Amino acid sequence: MSQNSWENWATRPQRFRFQFVASPAISQVVGLICYASRPHLNGDGTVGRVTNLVVHSKVRQSGIGRKLMEFIEGHARSRGDENMELTTRLHRTEAHHFYLKIGYKETSKKFTKRLS
Repeated sequence: MSQNSWENWATRPQRFRFQFVASPAISQVVGLICYASRPHLNGDGTVGRVTNLVVHSKVRQSGIGRKLMEFIEGHARSRGDENMELTTRLHRTEAHHFYLKIGYKETSKKFTKRLS
């Protein structure tokens, strides 16, 4: 990424976005999605990243997760992000099926190391 591209990305507003969904029926927040945008390290574009998606267990399978993903994908598109990525824990097989169902593809493995 060129220095100019980096400076343009770093000064753009709304690199991060949070969205909450509340349900009047149960008087609490029932969904949350968090997003960040970062530059592609091998190009001049940007990539959006869903950092968190949580839907309350009482309202799963009701379309809230899909609506949150549609909202954040639209936001990312409007900012010029070229791709969207996310990670999920290996044991969250229901989440894996959800992401595949809405058009995501499994493309990599993530490696982590605890430092403390």
